[in-house]
Amino acid sequence: MGDRVDVSGFGNAAGGECVACALTGDGALVRGSKMTETRVIVVTCAAWSSFVQAVKRASTRP
Repeated sequence: MGDRVDVSGFGNAAGGECVACALTGDGALVRGSKMTETRVIVVTCAAWSSFVQAVKRASTRP
């Protein structure tokens, strides 16, 4: 999936639904963290940036 893969530190209460992502020059590759043999979702730089900004905005709300 790439040289550097980051895995989410958060999931649901049962400990599942975490994601792994690898940033590339073209965007990001995303998959389930426990599903290493599955296909990845390819996300463009613009889409990844939009997603990250939306998460940041949501996480700063009271």
